[in-house]
Amino acid sequence: MRWITSLSFVLVVGCAQPATPEIQPEMRVVHEAVEALGGRSAVDSVRTLTAEGTGEYFFLGQNRSPDSEQQMFEIKSFQRITDLAHERLRHEQVLEPRFLGTFPSSFTNVIGLDGDVAFEDDRGNIYREAPSVARDRRVELRHTAVGILQTALAKGSVVSNLRHNGVHPSVDVRTADGSVFTLTVDGTTRLPIKVASKGDQANLGDVMMETDFGAYQPAGAMKLPTRVAFRLDGHPVLNLRVTKNTVNGPTPDLSAPPAAKAEPADPAPKVTAEPLAKGVWLLGGESHHSVLVEFSDHAVLIEAPLSDARAFAVLSKAAELLPAKPVTHLVNTHHHFDHSAGVRAAVSRGLTIVAHEKSRRFLEAMMERPHTVAPDALAKKPMRMQLQGVEGRTVHQDGTRTMEIYATGGTHADTMLVVYLPKDRLLVEVDDYVPRPPQGTPRPNPFAASLFAAVASRKLDVERVVPLHGRIASFAEFEATVRSEKAQ
Repeated sequence: MRWITSLSFVLVVGCAQPATPEIQPEMRVVHEAVEALGGRSAVDSVRTLTAEGTGEYFFLGQNRSPDSEQQMFEIKSFQRITDLAHERLRHEQVLEPRFLGTFPSSFTNVIGLDGDVAFEDDRGNIYREAPSVARDRRVELRHTAVGILQTALAKGSVVSNLRHNGVHPSVDVRTADGSVFTLTVDGTTRLPIKVASKGDQANLGDVMMETDFGAYQPAGAMKLPTRVAFRLDGHPVLNLRVTKNTVNGPTPDLSAPPAAKAEPADPAPKVTAEPLAKGVWLLGGESHHSVLVEFSDHAVLIEAPLSDARAFAVLSKAAELLPAKPVTHLVNTHHHFDHSAGVRAAVSRGLTIVAHEKSRRFLEAMMERPHTVAPDALAKKPMRMQLQGVEGRTVHQDGTRTMEIYATGGTHADTMLVVYLPKDRLLVEVDDYVPRPPQGTPRPNPFAASLFAAVASRKLDVERVVPLHGRIASFAEFEATVRSEKAQ
C-alpha cells in the first residue's frame, strides 16, 4: 500500500548542551518547553517510546473529485514502537475503510524505518520504499513534542527568529544538516503545540508538513500528548488518539526485514513492452501500466503514472519502439495522485495532455506549484501545459487508426477517462476493473458495474479489456465479474 503516509509519533535523541545562566529569548522558549514536559533529565533520558491507540488515516490524493473531501480509513488500533538511538520504528495498524473501494473490510498494515531503509509490509507483501520515503520518515522523527526539543538542544542546532502568533511563541530550529523546523509552544502552559517544516510531494511540489499536539497526559516522569494531528499542505492526513504512552519500555527487534534490505535503494523503473495489436503495446513491468498507440506520423501514450522517473522511462521505451514517431499526446485517465504524478514530466517534454474537463483546474494548479525543495523536470525546464479537455467523447484519428476517448466518470473518480480502439476491439481502463489474479485472493471490484454500464450505453464492441493494473482479460470475464459482484 505504497500511498500510505505515516506520522512518526517518535522521539529523537540529541546531544544536549548545558544550560547557561543567561540565554537568548529563542532558547528560553525551548528551555521552558523542556521544563513543561518534565524537565531536562526526563527529556534527555528518553530512548524508546511505545504509543498505542486509535485514529483516522485520510487517503490523500484519492478523493472522488479534485475538490471533494479526502476519503478516510478508521484506525481501529495502532502500536508504534521506536528505537531512537538507531532511527528505527515500527508502526502496525488495523485499518477499516470508510469509503467504497477495493480494500478488505479490515486489514493490518505495517510501516517501518531502519536508518536509511524505509519499508512496508502490506498484507504479507514486504518491500523497500523509495529513499524519499526514508527521508520523510526521518524528518517526521522531529515532528514530535520531545523530538523537536531534543533537536533544538542538539550540538550544531541553531534556534532563531522568535515571533508570536497571538500569545503563542514560535522559533525556528536549524539543524546541523541544514533542515529547518518551526516549533510553536502554548503561551500559557509552555507545552509544544505544533511543529512545521517544508517538504516535497510529487504532485503538490513544495508543501508544509504540520503536526499539532494536544491533550497532554502524564507518562512516567513526563507529559506527552494524547492527541496528534498531521497535515500536508493543509490537508488532513493522520489523526491519532493515544490511549497509552510507554517511555523506555521493552522493544522487539526493529531491523528492516532482510527482503527489504536486499532490494536496491533506488532502482531504475522497469518497463516491459507487450504487443496487444499491430501498433499497440502494453508498457508494464511494475504496478502501474501504460499503453502506447501508434499513428501514421506520431504516437499517443495512455497514462504516465507514479513519478517523473517512471514517466521518462515509459517515454524512452516508446522511443525505442517507434524511433521515427514522437509521442505527442498523453491521456491522463484521472486525477488521483498515483495516476497523475507523471503529467508534469510529460509537459516538460512538450506533450499535449488529454484529460477529463473536470481535471482541468486540478492539473493547471499542479503545473503552477513551485518545486524548489526537490526540483523536478518541469521546474528545471518550465513549459506551459497544452490541455485538451474531454466532455463526453473525443476522437483522435488519422488515416491509419481511430482512438475514441470517453469521459465516463463513475463511482471511483468523477474525472475518469477510458480509451476504446475500435479496430482492435480493445478497451483501456484503470481502477474501475482489476481482473482476478491467477493465484491468490481476488480483490473486490465494486466499480466494475459502473464501467460495464458505460460500455453498454455506448454500444462499444469490446473483445479484450486492458487494465492498467493487473493482467489483460476477455470481455466475457469482465462481464462475469460484474455479475458476481452484483450477486454478493
